[in-house]
Amino acid sequence: MAGGGGGIAFPPLTPVVKFLLLVLGGVFLGQWILTLAAPEVEDGIVQVLGLNHPVWFAEPPFVPLWQLLTYGILHADFFHVLWNCLILYFFGTMVESTVGSRRFAWFIGIATVVGGIASLVFMKLLGTPVPTIGASGAVVAATIAAATFHPKSTVIFIFIPLPLWVLAVIVVARDFFPAVEVLATGRPTMVDHFAHLGGAAFGFLAVKRGFIWRDWGAEVEKKVEQRKAQSLANDEQKLDDLLDQVAKQGIQSLSDREREFLKRMSDRKRGS
Repeated sequence: MAGGGGGIAFPPLTPVVKFLLLVLGGVFLGQWILTLAAPEVEDGIVQVLGLNHPVWFAEPPFVPLWQLLTYGILHADFFHVLWNCLILYFFGTMVESTVGSRRFAWFIGIATVVGGIASLVFMKLLGTPVPTIGASGAVVAATIAAATFHPKSTVIFIFIPLPLWVLAVIVVARDFFPAVEVLATGRPTMVDHFAHLGGAAFGFLAVKRGFIWRDWGAEVEKKVEQRKAQSLANDEQKLDDLLDQVAKQGIQSLSDREREFLKRMSDRKRGS
């Protein structure tokens, strides 16, 4: 990819993308070994960890929520995982370099879930028994997000230089028209175009609406710290009330539970 000048640049590997490439490659290696040694076990893993559509609608509300994430780490074959890893390398690193590693990690996780939900909604209409697997929904989300951030950046697509926004249009069209055909005919294909389109929509809106910049991890940490501070303040207030009670009525007025609380607070203060 070239930002504005000439030449071709290969982006440096960013932390989250590196981790994801290792996970996707490692999991696929495990799948490949199981396919050779125990294909029935590998098929069972796909049924449990892949997005198994019939299971989701069999016994609601007891649904395998974990599948909304785990389907993204499984792949059907070598070229499936290779293609996703290559796209993740080029466009995931672009997005991660733009928004930071923690925001990108949340972005990829949510994109995977959104792609899975889109798949569940539309595949329910088609009644497909085949589980959806692959990181394509999240990878497409990263591609569209990169194009939304840097629409004029140039990429080499099959030896042809293209603006990134043009590549994004090609990526969406590649899934949109087959998805329309699938809905029109009612015959699903081996490619889950709906998961891809769900990821694409999320990638675009995450950038345009600005919530890709939300640091969900920091917000969770802030809430945990606030609850911890509130808990400490409540304990201090309870301690003051009990000490006041002891001063007025004596230690014998305290219950066993209140005495245990005083002991814990005393140990805490000595420890601090």
